[in-house]
Amino acid sequence: MDGGSVYLEATDATGCLLCIYLDWSIAAQRAGGTILTIKDASIQPGSAEETEWIETLRCAHIAGADETSSVPTSSPSRVIVAADAKAYLDAIDQGPRSALSALRDDLLQKIQSSLHRREPGSRAAPALGDSRRSGPLPLP
Repeated sequence: MDGGSVYLEATDATGCLLCIYLDWSIAAQRAGGTILTIKDASIQPGSAEETEWIETLRCAHIAGADETSSVPTSSPSRVIVAADAKAYLDAIDQGPRSALSALRDDLLQKIQSSLHRREPGSRAAPALGDSRRSGPLPLP
């Protein structure tokens, strides 16, 4: 509900816990200040360090079962507002490994976006009252 922030916990090859957080809140997007933090250190958007982390995350092994027998399926009548939420909820239906992969992929997509990298032509999220739509959102 905050705009799509992502928080993941991972372990490196030595067993050290890595807390990975992307502040993708509506406030951060409006301010042009989305920030990736890993192990409590802010990673500069577009930096060589961020590029290394992107590759590390892209190649990361996602451990855990991908068993769907114990995973309750979601309601087919659910209402989903954002595409990233839909991808995650659909992945949950396929099991824990798929759900984690969806979160990782969402994180990668966001940190490689022009909004995060603050590239020319990107813009902050519109104000709450600044809707460009002229009607209700279509339902699935």
